[in-house]
Amino acid sequence: MEEPEDAVGDVADISVPAALLVTGTTDEVLDHVNAESRVNEIRTSAEADQPMAQWVLGLMYFSGRGVPQNYTQMVRWYRASAEQGLASAQNSLGQSYIAGLGVTENHTEAVRWLRLAAEQGSAWAQHSLGTAYEHGAGGVSENHAQAVEWYRLAAEQGLPNSQNTMGNVYRNGFGGVTQNYTEAARWYRLAAEQDHAVAQNWLGSLYRDGNGVRQSHSNAVQWLRQSAEQGLMASQSSLAFQYRRGEGVRQNHTQAVYWFRQAAEQGQAMSQRQLGHAYRLGEGVEQSTEQALYWFGLAAEQGDVNAQEWLDTLLN
Repeated sequence: MEEPEDAVGDVADISVPAALLVTGTTDEVLDHVNAESRVNEIRTSAEADQPMAQWVLGLMYFSGRGVPQNYTQMVRWYRASAEQGLASAQNSLGQSYIAGLGVTENHTEAVRWLRLAAEQGSAWAQHSLGTAYEHGAGGVSENHAQAVEWYRLAAEQGLPNSQNTMGNVYRNGFGGVTQNYTEAARWYRLAAEQDHAVAQNWLGSLYRDGNGVRQSHSNAVQWLRQSAEQGLMASQSSLAFQYRRGEGVRQNHTQAVYWFRQAAEQGQAMSQRQLGHAYRLGEGVEQSTEQALYWFGLAAEQGDVNAQEWLDTLLN
């Protein structure tokens, strides 16, 4: 997405590269413009109706960087910029309506602003508009084919969330798209290489199972580990199984227990049950019936039938 060359004018040099507008976070944008050290300059430009400065000032009020956090002021500056046609501000205003931050939650109004931004090429807005069509929200009828088209536009601009979603589209055969694991792997890889934890998990799973890629447990472990280290429960438990089975890594029950524990402590019932088994057997940890009962109990409370059966066995 290209911003007009005169979007900022002579009041202050407040500019954001197009690539950062596509995939950048709020903090990355504010870091780029040195927001904290240029508060007065940015405010002066915003008050002079510079749309980029208005949007940046809105981000500052959203994050509380350089100014006190204030969602009402955030929306004021987003709207001022959005009404001048800045796509990034239109997207931010649409997101505010979705979340009900600084305004009353209103998904119809959200979709109106998101569409304006998406039609100008805002990848974040395209992704959100895809979500609206997927679920039939904000006054649009559910239309999975339309959802996929908006997701694809955002993914082609490099937005990792959308690339991961396109991976899901091809893995599941969604929205009229024929199931294609090779295409799924391609999209997951693009997102995974941008550190998208969910995409890393799915790419690791495809390597583990040999779907869309040549089966490789070492590659599976590589991607599962990157995802697990970001805290994703599904990857943590999958990596634990790799260690337990010795697939792609040297078998190591201590490491298996470590990763099951990471997922179990986040509340994943299956990992709680597996941790219960580790304590029951003394596999990777010192044997402890008390600890086995504790972890089986937590899993059983979440409706894990197998954990409940083991709990009953140990108690009787």
